[in-house]
Amino acid sequence: IEDCIRAHPTCPKQGNPEWFPTRVIDVGDSSKAPRLLVERNAHLGEAYVSLSHCWGAAKITTLTTALLKSFQDCLPLHILPATFQEAILITRRLGYKYLWIDSLCICQDSAEDWRSESIVMGEVYRNAVVSIAATASSNSYGGCFRDRNLSGILPCEVQATVDPKTGPETVYIHLSRDVWKTVDKSVLNSRAWVLQERILAPRVLHYGPNQLFWECRKQQSCEAFPDGLQAWNIVASQETSLKSIFEPAMPEFRPFAADISAYSSPMEFRYADWDFLVNTYTRCSLTKPEDKLIAINGLAEVWGTMLDDDYMAGLWKKDLLRQLLWHAELLRERDRSRILIGNVPRAPTWSWASIDGEV
Repeated sequence: IEDCIRAHPTCPKQGNPEWFPTRVIDVGDSSKAPRLLVERNAHLGEAYVSLSHCWGAAKITTLTTALLKSFQDCLPLHILPATFQEAILITRRLGYKYLWIDSLCICQDSAEDWRSESIVMGEVYRNAVVSIAATASSNSYGGCFRDRNLSGILPCEVQATVDPKTGPETVYIHLSRDVWKTVDKSVLNSRAWVLQERILAPRVLHYGPNQLFWECRKQQSCEAFPDGLQAWNIVASQETSLKSIFEPAMPEFRPFAADISAYSSPMEFRYADWDFLVNTYTRCSLTKPEDKLIAINGLAEVWGTMLDDDYMAGLWKKDLLRQLLWHAELLRERDRSRILIGNVPRAPTWSWASIDGEV
């Protein structure tokens, strides 16, 4: 984290000095229990950590209006699921004081609080110093930590003859080159909300099933490849490369979806990259279909700044005619049954957000 902040020119040094979440968890220490902190204005610009996790179907402790006062006094660790407990421990050990967890920092029984907090969700992750991702867990009880066999991570040293002229030499055998699939194909990263969280966070620590992964706008690393996947000519995923576009200090826009030469202007491929993002997003799953637009709102705000354009229910005004040409991805005839317009209106029918399924 320190190296990234100090030496990566494309990674933000810090968040907005005039911004701080409405509520965070003061993680305390081994002698002091965590508590909910609500004095937002007194902490503007201070460093905090965010958490990305799968809720799962099991009931978990959440913040409610009835618990708001008591949680400000004490948030007992023993009532929290394993993922939350371990995220608090990680935050402490990283040397940070504050942690943001959606289910404990947004009143889950207040529609008004949910509305006001959901629209700034992108800012929460964008301004966090780092995001902890419980990548290997499909629910809040799965935790971040795993029992593991280190022999699957450490390089294996063998003597082998690569060139008959030179004879035997030391060769290091590592894990498969598709190691990053552990991150991309996880249950966590199949969630629509998490796509926004992952892209907007300046740094992500992925707690995978057998090792820790690092992701920022410059580098992707893991314990098997601590110097970065690029050093071993391992290509990161398209989802990972999405992160590189969100650098306000860069005057140019770095395309990731296609070759710039295929487009007549820089603005044209910026819109094309939005198309790519929509395709990625619509392949993810949502527990509540009515969240279709709000779960991508943080990305839309960043894109709107880059495009200097008006956002219209998932499409952009200046490129509206072309973007109206979206279509549902039908791989087989039977897939037509999956293309459903939601029971709860969430977007006009001319928007891709009005349907369930890949676009």
